[in-house]
Parts: sequence; C-alpha cells; structure tokens
Amino acid sequence: NCTEKFSCLGNYASMTHVKDTIGIFSDGKDYNILVTREDNTLWKYSIKANTFTRIDTEMKAASPKKYRAADIVSMMRFLCGIVDDTDNSWMDISGNGEVNIMDLVLLKKAILKGSND
Repeated sequence: NCTEKFSCLGNYASMTHVKDTIGIFSDGKDYNILVTREDNTLWKYSIKANTFTRIDTEMKAASPKKYRAADIVSMMRFLCGIVDDTDNSWMDISGNGEVNIMDLVLLKKAILKGSND
C-alpha cells in the first residue's frame, strides 16, 4: 500500500494505492494532477480546491469508437493549434463540450485499454 503525497501551492493531500502520476494541466479554474491508482482508475487532484475526483467513469459515456495512434497525433496537433479541424466533435471524449488535455489523456487510456481486449 503506497501513499502518494502531493504538495502544491501550499496544499497537502494524500491518496493511497497510487500507481503513477500522469501529468499536470489547467482547466482554466484550477491546476490538476492526473493520478492512476493500482486498480487502474483515473483520478484528478485539483490543487487549489484540494479535492480528488474520479474521472475514468466519464470515459464510459464516450462513444464505443475504436481509436488509433493516428488519432493521438490529430488531437495533439489540434490542441497545439497546428491544425484547425472543423469536425473535432470526436475529440470531446470526456463529453464536457470542449476539447482539452483531459480528452487527450482519456484518448490514450482508451487506446491502451483497447489493446488489452
């Protein structure tokens, strides 16, 4: 039972059974750290709010589309502003109405999960 302790911007939090931290991103309101637990669930730690939210359940609501590695490249190009894809609706994997880094993480997770089926 490993415990990961986060200390960011003066906030402290702990979560048990942490497998990996994936990265940090801003949702415009708060900075968030993505955490994978040993049971392969995906969580978001919001630093200022000092809260943990399970986010992999959002992926289950997404379409059953089979994604490919080329989709990662397309989404990365879109997020970096390299390409203005007029039909980016498939990229909103979280279903929150916008395409951001969270969708990229969920896309990568969907591809990895699909490779284990």
